[in-house]
Amino acid sequence: MGAKNTLLQHTLQINASLFYIDWNNIQQNVYLPGCGEQFTANLGKAKSTGGDIEVPNWAERSPYLRLDYQHQTAQHSLLSGQDPKNALFDATLPGLPVVNNLDARAGLRFSGFDLSVYGNNLTNAHPLMFESRDIADSATDLLYFGRSVRPRTIGLTALYHY
Repeated sequence: MGAKNTLLQHTLQINASLFYIDWNNIQQNVYLPGCGEQFTANLGKAKSTGGDIEVPNWAERSPYLRLDYQHQTAQHSLLSGQDPKNALFDATLPGLPVVNNLDARAGLRFSGFDLSVYGNNLTNAHPLMFESRDIADSATDLLYFGRSVRPRTIGLTALYHY
């Protein structure tokens, strides 16, 4: 569900959305530990809620400001490594995190130039989005690997339109 709204005599736009996902029978690979083969089955399930709000820049306006905020949760998610029906089941793997992200951009446009400063992931959040290990055996494989989101990034952009 979402909305796009213009306010203040069309000088401000706000876009917003909310979502709820209840997903069952997610396809995933099931590994057979005895022979190393695998097959695809409908096993996983996930519930996720979230939303975003965006205040976009206006192409013909200068100076401009754009703000983006996203929030997402994953509740009751069952990934392949967390599914006891899967041979790679690993009770030590965490569930999916709550993710919040704030981005901003501010700039000026003049004589064909567009100069702006931006920041992505301004809160410098770094939730663990994925964690796994090669063998789901605490006695033999103590090396985990994981993925997060891009760290805080701040930069400048200079464009010329001719």
